[in-house]
Amino acid sequence: MKKISFLAVMVIMALTIGCVRMVNVDSTNIGSTGEEITISTGDIFFEREVMSGKKNVGDPNNSVFGGDAYRIELVVEAVSKDKLKLGYSEYMKPPSPYGYYEDRAWMKKPAFSRTLEFNLNESNLVSYKTYEFAVTSVQGSKVTYKRIK
Repeated sequence: MKKISFLAVMVIMALTIGCVRMVNVDSTNIGSTGEEITISTGDIFFEREVMSGKKNVGDPNNSVFGGDAYRIELVVEAVSKDKLKLGYSEYMKPPSPYGYYEDRAWMKKPAFSRTLEFNLNESNLVSYKTYEFAVTSVQGSKVTYKRIK
């Protein structure tokens, strides 16, 4: 009986290794529209993670074939009454030698980092791609804002 159970487990494992299942994760960590958020220098102002493609079900590394695996992050570098400086960084999942992304820790892409500066005297709106934020107050090193869209 033990041999049959072991054989059944081995057959199931053999059938699942290499099977693929679609995965599509697109998440943002910025609160809901209209919600006020207060953060300080060094905190994340905005982040978005995208992981799409076909997931290799039997792979213990949760690899993803033929899709995207990236993360975008805006971090508050400096805040004053008239300026907001945000550090822009891009990250990627480590590629495997077999042409897919492994679901491990994010790797920073050094060539895709820069500082974005917003003049709050001209406008309290901060736009990034399709997202828009309104800065409602600045006190010391803290900034309060809300997501508009």
